[in-house]
Amino acid sequence: MTESKRTISPEQAHEMLKGHEANFERIRQAGAHDERRWDNEIALLQRRVAERFEEVDIGGGDRLAIRTCLSDEESEEFVRLLAESEKGKNLQARATATYQLLALITANPKLTADFFKTNRSQYATTDVMAVLVGFLENRAIQQRDRVQRVKDISSFRQEREGTELR
Repeated sequence: MTESKRTISPEQAHEMLKGHEANFERIRQAGAHDERRWDNEIALLQRRVAERFEEVDIGGGDRLAIRTCLSDEESEEFVRLLAESEKGKNLQARATATYQLLALITANPKLTADFFKTNRSQYATTDVMAVLVGFLENRAIQQRDRVQRVKDISSFRQEREGTELR
C-alpha cells in the first residue's frame, strides 16, 4: 500500500489561512485574556503584601496599624529579628533588632527603625510591645483559622463519602 502525499501551493495555503482569520483572532484574544488574568493574580498577591493591615489596640482604645501579610522573605526576616531581639549578643544588638522588627510589622511607613531608635523618649515601651504582641496574636489567629478550615473540609469530605447514593 502506498501513501499519497497531498501538496498545496502557497497561494492555496494562504487562502485557507485567510478563511480562518476570525478563529486566529479569537485564539489571540483568549490568550490575552488568560495573560491578564494571571497578571492580575500576581498583582493581587503583591498588593496584599503591600497593603493588608489590621489595627491593634495598644491600650485605652488607641490603635496602631500592623501588617498582616508579610512576604516570604519578610517572614524569614521577622523570625531572625525576633530571635535577635531576644538573644542578641548585647543590649544594643537586641535593641537594634527590636527597632527593625517594629518597623517591619507596622503599616505606617514613617515608623522606621531609625524613628524608633531616635525617638525613644517619645513613646512608651509598653505601647510598642503591645504592637508586637498584637502582631503575634494576629498570626496565631490566622494559623488557628487555617487549621480549622482544613478540619472542616476534611470533616465535610468524610460526611459526603458516608452519604453516597446507592
